[in-house]
Amino acid sequence: MNPHLFAFDLDGTLIGSSGTLSPATQSALHRIYNQGHKIVIITGRSSLEPTFLEPLSLDGYAVLNGVVCFAGDQLIYQHVFETFLLERIIAALPSHIPYTLSSSSQTYATHPNHPNLEWARQAGRLHPIPAVLPPNILSLEVHHLEAAQLRPRLITNFPELKVYFGLPPYPDHLYLMPAGGHKGTALSVFSQHLEIPLERSIVFGDASNDLEMLERAGTSIQVGNLPINFAPHHRVSNPEIGLANWLNTWLEGWRK
Repeated sequence: MNPHLFAFDLDGTLIGSSGTLSPATQSALHRIYNQGHKIVIITGRSSLEPTFLEPLSLDGYAVLNGVVCFAGDQLIYQHVFETFLLERIIAALPSHIPYTLSSSSQTYATHPNHPNLEWARQAGRLHPIPAVLPPNILSLEVHHLEAAQLRPRLITNFPELKVYFGLPPYPDHLYLMPAGGHKGTALSVFSQHLEIPLERSIVFGDASNDLEMLERAGTSIQVGNLPINFAPHHRVSNPEIGLANWLNTWLEGWRK
C-alpha cells in the first residue's frame, strides 16, 4: 500500500494547553511511522529543541511558519527577506514598538530582556539587533498591544509581505514573512523531498497560519474550532484525545 505524508502544526494541534504531547497521540504517531508513513511537523515556532524531537519519529520539520525546512540535520529549504524590504518595514514601524528578527539559528531583539524571549535566551540564540542587519532573516515578529492596529497598514503598504495574526486569538502578535514562504510551501517541499504526492498528504492544523497547508492537503483536518475561513475535510475536538482517536481510526481503515 502507498505511504502517506502526515503533516502537523504543533501548538494547538499536536500538543494542547499542557504544552506536552499526550501519550495517546505519541503512541498513534509511532504506529503510523512503523507502518511506513512519513511524518513532519510544520510549526510557527522559531526552533524545536532536540529534547522535544528525540522521542518522535520524524522525517522532517519546518519552523518559522514554514520558511525553513529540515530533513534531520539537513537544511532543505529557506525563504529569506531581502535586506532592502526588511529595512523598509522596520522604518515603517513606530519607534516605540519592539520587534524581533529570526534566522534559522539566531534571534535578534530590540528588547532582549522581554519575557516572551526566555526560550531564545535559554537556547543561547538571543542577541540585540546590530547596527547592520544580519543576513538570512526569515521572519519579523511584533508583540505589542497595538499589533492589531498595525496589521491593516502593513498589508496595504507592503503587498510583498505575508502578515499573520493581529487578530483573535492572537491580537497582540504580528508575524511577518516575505510572500511565498508559508506552511503550504513547506508542505510542497516535504512532498517533493519525501517523494509522496500532495494528494496523499494528510494535514492537521488549528489556526489561520495553517490555512495554506490545509488548502494544499489531500486530506485536511482542523483540530479545535478557531475561525480559519476554510472548510476542512474533517474536524477533531482537541489534541489530547480527539487527534489520537482520529489517527488510530484512520490507520485501522487504511490497513483493511
